[in-house]
Amino acid sequence: MNFNDMSIFVTIYETRSINKSSKILQYAQSNLSARLKVLETELDTKLFYRKYNGLIPTESGDLFYQFCKETSNNLEKLKKKCETSKISILISELLFNHDINNSQTIDLDKSEINIQKTSDIPIIAHQEEFDKIFCFQKIENLKHYDETIGHIESVYVCSSIIRTSEEMPIFVNKDENCPFRKQSLMKFAHLKSVVEIDSFENIISLVENGKGIALLPKWLNKRAKIKPYDQDIVLIPFYQYEKKSQSR
Repeated sequence: MNFNDMSIFVTIYETRSINKSSKILQYAQSNLSARLKVLETELDTKLFYRKYNGLIPTESGDLFYQFCKETSNNLEKLKKKCETSKISILISELLFNHDINNSQTIDLDKSEINIQKTSDIPIIAHQEEFDKIFCFQKIENLKHYDETIGHIESVYVCSSIIRTSEEMPIFVNKDENCPFRKQSLMKFAHLKSVVEIDSFENIISLVENGKGIALLPKWLNKRAKIKPYDQDIVLIPFYQYEKKSQSR
């Protein structure tokens, strides 16, 4: 006896017809009759009476139907328990791109990712539970998490295909808590005009098109249209929080 035979029996029981079951299951009628015969032989009992108006289950057939339904339900419950639950991650756009292109600690197939602004992450972290949190800000009073600090090597970059002029602006993120913004303003606020942009990808696109310069992760130098603007290397710290195992 196997789960497929049990499924066949349930369909025959519910339709009271080999013919109807054949159409539903896409099996030949002879094959269904053969599988039903195997079940009756294994159980050593008759499961149906054949009547002019279809199949009538015996008392044993009724009992076996209940057994099959309970077994099917228990199997579904077991499957759900055995499924690997996804890891919930709270992260900013830039840190997400950094991990995917550099660190590669996030398994996209096994993760449920919530991308938020740097300023909003500490607030959300106290309102909802996550398995991992990546943030440029230190999150105070966050219980039941292990904290580690990482760094992103960053450089000021400009377009590699369009000549950069001294009059070009510096692009910064609108989020006032963005550390790339803070570093850029410290160095260039008194020298260049500052343009606020609402996303990491938009800043990259503007730099590639020769519209200005920006402080970006060093790994972006691999892009054909970007090159270093100067020789400065800036280490940008970020915090990673991982829920302690006993708290999961």
